[in-house]
Amino acid sequence: MTTKKPVVKDTSPVDWKVQAVLTPALAAASLFLIMAVQRIHLLAPAEWFVHQVVLKENADLALLGFTAVWTYYITNWVANLSMGFFASNGKIAMSNMRAQKAFLSGLPARLNAVHFNALETFPLFAAAVVSARIMGVPPHLRAGFAMIYVVARLVHAVSFALDLVLLRTLSYYVSVNTSLILLAFAANPQWYEKYEYYSGYTDAKLSSASKSAAKVASKLKKEL
Repeated sequence: MTTKKPVVKDTSPVDWKVQAVLTPALAAASLFLIMAVQRIHLLAPAEWFVHQVVLKENADLALLGFTAVWTYYITNWVANLSMGFFASNGKIAMSNMRAQKAFLSGLPARLNAVHFNALETFPLFAAAVVSARIMGVPPHLRAGFAMIYVVARLVHAVSFALDLVLLRTLSYYVSVNTSLILLAFAANPQWYEKYEYYSGYTDAKLSSASKSAAKVASKLKKEL
């Protein structure tokens, strides 16, 4: 008995010539976005919060652990729930889930893709974090890039679920490039020294931004 292949409907088709230009353009844009985020210390409040939970030197490992839980448990759980919720009989074929996933479309298919895309990028991120620690990349850089990776993956998941193609692609390249940059820093210390100089993302400036975030948090607590 021959099984019919599922027909995939593309809601946002792009000509291959446009794709040939768009992909490298978004990849390059992601590099400037990463530097801009760190130059203005946009994620300083989030980094300050992480430092309240774990030691500053171990913030990158904490974010790596969160990403592992997000990748292997949360995205998989959400994808499976959506598959069962949108199934005609409201059930999940536990004996052969892959066969059921082959016929997914719409939101369940996109959520399943979120899970698999997370699986694809996590090993690179893990290798980057571990390599950066072994080679002595400064803690504020390890934590800073790890934080951007986590935020990028969360944005990627939401934009993928909502079928926001450009935002999804941009957030994907941000997450990949943060890992590649960390690997580059691990390979050559001069590169992260130059990055600190040109981006202004130094430990001293980050500490100042974190103190400002702490003051804001303190004021909010008093008001509440």
